[in-house]
Amino acid sequence: MKKISLSLVLMALAFSLIAQDEILTSKNGVPILPVKGDISIGIDAVPFYNLFKESSQAPSFSSPGNIPMIALRYLLDDKRALRMEFAVNYTSESTEDSGKDVGSSYGINFGHEWRKGTTRVQGFTGIQGGLIYGKFKSMDNNDNVQYELSSFGIGIEGFLGAEYFIAPKLSIGGQFSWGPTYTVINTDYGDSDTEKTTIFDISADNIGGALILSFYF
Repeated sequence: MKKISLSLVLMALAFSLIAQDEILTSKNGVPILPVKGDISIGIDAVPFYNLFKESSQAPSFSSPGNIPMIALRYLLDDKRALRMEFAVNYTSESTEDSGKDVGSSYGINFGHEWRKGTTRVQGFTGIQGGLIYGKFKSMDNNDNVQYELSSFGIGIEGFLGAEYFIAPKLSIGGQFSWGPTYTVINTDYGDSDTEKTTIFDISADNIGGALILSFYF
């Protein structure tokens, strides 16, 4: 009887180990979830969704909802990843007095991510920090600069999110972030008239949410 009980325990342990090593695959046997060494490229899917709705908002290299348009991951193992996010924004808008406002900004984040889940739904959390630089100038109808400002910011934040794998190595998800940011803004009005402003802010980022489409390979 003891031999039978021991055999049953060993069989249960063996089946348990097999289940832990089982890889989630599609109907065609293709692995669905990313693994150690995989790289992902993520883009904000909202502008593309709006495009299919015939919205005036077309896809652009920008960061709607404060989510960088391009997000990269490198999986250190199945449950950890290094992250890099970057965004480039450019705006040019006519003013009521026939002048023009022009602005641009550049941002980059680096971070570490911890992942959890063995099904198509994967949760993740982590921490990241980054820099952002921006320039803006307002011009009159003769292209004379009325005032010009530049800004430099540094911040760190924690993030929490989830993604659902709709196909092998293809997911859609989102995240929310919270943390402090320190920004210095220099404004030049011409004739040696300048102004310096510092801002310290602790707040939630992209509280409106966004849809991130990620491709793993």
